[in-house]
Amino acid sequence: MLVSYKIFYDDLKFQGFVQPDIENWIQTEENDVGYDPVKYNLNKGTLIIQLLEARTHQTIWQGYASGVFSDKNLENDRYLKRAVRSIFDKYKLFADGYIIESRNGNTGR
Repeated sequence: MLVSYKIFYDDLKFQGFVQPDIENWIQTEENDVGYDPVKYNLNKGTLIIQLLEARTHQTIWQGYASGVFSDKNLENDRYLKRAVRSIFDKYKLFADGYIIESRNGNTGR
């Protein structure tokens, strides 16, 4: 898996897709659901993160946080981590056993 990100400093019109809830999508037998296109008007300071399948470079999942960055906030590590965390909070898949290990304070490293 490849992780790609981009910060847009100006307002942005973004072509995306209506994504089904990932937990429901995983539980269905029909993994070949259609994705309806949708246009987003995103504010300046938008962070977009995409997860790509390494071999085909096809997008598996994408998330964004719009209007969260100003020049001042880009240098604040804590602020950047919170913005990224807010995006990944919507991606609810984890490696098998990750949540249990994390709760016990063992991240497997």
